Amino acid sequence: MAVVSQGNLAEWSAPRLFATLTGRRFTGEMVIASGGRDYRVAWEAGGIVGARSPHPADSAAKVAIGLGVLNSTQAGDIVRLLAAAPGHDEMEVVAQVARLSSDLIGRLARRIVGVRASRALSVEVGTFTVLDELPYWGNVAPVDARWVLYNGIRSHLTVDRVGRDLAALASSLRLRDGADVNGFGFGAPETLVLERLSIGALPVAPLPPELDQQVAGAVALTLLLTGEVVVVGPPVAVAAKPAVVPVAKPVVAPAPAVKPVVAPAPVAKPVVALAPVAKPAVAPVAKPVVAAEKPEPIAVKDAQRAPRRGAANADQIRALVAERIAAVDRGADHFALLDVSQDAPPEEVRTRYFALARHLHPDRLEAAGVDDVKKDAQRLFARMNEAFTTLTDPEKRYHYTQMVRAGGEVAVKAREAATEAAVRRALDAEERFRIGEMALRRQQFEVAVREFQKAIELDPEESDHHAMLGWAVYVAATNKSAAVPGARGHLLTAADKNKRSALPYLYLGRIARMEGNHAEAEKHLNRVLEISPGHSEATAELRALDTRRAPKPTDKGLFSKLTKKP
Repeated sequence: MAVVSQGNLAEWSAPRLFATLTGRRFTGEMVIASGGRDYRVAWEAGGIVGARSPHPADSAAKVAIGLGVLNSTQAGDIVRLLAAAPGHDEMEVVAQVARLSSDLIGRLARRIVGVRASRALSVEVGTFTVLDELPYWGNVAPVDARWVLYNGIRSHLTVDRVGRDLAALASSLRLRDGADVNGFGFGAPETLVLERLSIGALPVAPLPPELDQQVAGAVALTLLLTGEVVVVGPPVAVAAKPAVVPVAKPVVAPAPAVKPVVAPAPVAKPVVALAPVAKPAVAPVAKPVVAAEKPEPIAVKDAQRAPRRGAANADQIRALVAERIAAVDRGADHFALLDVSQDAPPEEVRTRYFALARHLHPDRLEAAGVDDVKKDAQRLFARMNEAFTTLTDPEKRYHYTQMVRAGGEVAVKAREAATEAAVRRALDAEERFRIGEMALRRQQFEVAVREFQKAIELDPEESDHHAMLGWAVYVAATNKSAAVPGARGHLLTAADKNKRSALPYLYLGRIARMEGNHAEAEKHLNRVLEISPGHSEATAELRALDTRRAPKPTDKGLFSKLTKKP
């Protein structure tokens, strides 16, 4: 492993370093050290394949809880499991506890990597080191680094910081000819900014006041760092020290001969594993395996024995195919397809397989004059091979039997599809909730109300969605007293959905204080402190109540005593 480049973030900012590595299709590791903590991002050919963050909010369990994949009880189980076996991978433990399918495990892993890599862009003071070897933990399907870059700048950089970075590089920008703006995750909020960049020069130092400053600044800086815009106006002022000073060693992509990537750690299997469609474990034979003088039955148990050649054999083969393919289409499991019980020993499974499969081999079909136009025999032969492979492998058979007892392949797939749809809704709800929070911070109250309503439509059981909607409804109203009943309704719903959440009680107390109902405000704020002792916002609200209730000072000095009537 060799150091490709290293330096100070004051000379080469994290976003610019990130964009440079992306543009050069870098493979290796970027380490950002700040305050005794390391942020690590793994790259492969310019894509993000792993990330580590010391921030508590970036743990796999926290991200999974935020998406609705885990509940608090399961999170406690994960903490205990990791404490008992600290060497286990947290993502694998989350996948096992949440009982995720393979597809959902991959999606959650990529989401966690994106969140952690975005966090690395928030570091402003520290050092960086770029290494030319891909670490062993860089093992997820690549995440688009352009999405990570934009998400990190928009979520973790303040408007002032983005403004300073833009002013140091340009005063106005325009979209370059043939610019590629796909992959950044731009949506409706970014459309207006892209239109302004495409029709002419957009001033960025400062940005036009009619644009959303957070969105416009993040879009402009991201596109500038990735080369999708051209500088029309020079920087506003030249600082005493250049904004970007090349480091001792340039950031250069590693040589084409990339070191082998360490194989990723095995991903936890789903609780119910569906048997993969495999090639037949036993090569098909052209001639019957059993003795010629005693051929096995080719259909159900009481079927007549078939001759080895001739038209009668062809009719029986067609009957066998018709009967068994109908069973397949009805969802017959491997046991029913081979006509064996669930506790049948492997020898019986093998005997039944050969007794049936020998009649479906292409050579036998051709010899019997069976024309498999609809490919039914071919499809049945493949399913029987799959059944044989599964039921003669102890591990595969165990998981398959568990699946059958859980309702069968169709039922399990339906449950997995329902789980996947729920996770998709949770991901979308989280995105709407995040946009609503950003709008609330920027005092775009109508946008906040709309986004929180969408979050509730997607995930109606999440308490925080209802709580934030209640507060947004109140602050967005011009007649706040008239809005109190509606806001209280949302907040009480939030409290009912999660009785250990302090957020709805905080906003109930705050609204009561603002409406002059001090007794109710005190009750709700004290409830916050019961749930979360030392809660800073609730403590501040109670201090404000005490200040308003304090009696006005009276004059009890010497002059009042002298003038008091006897």
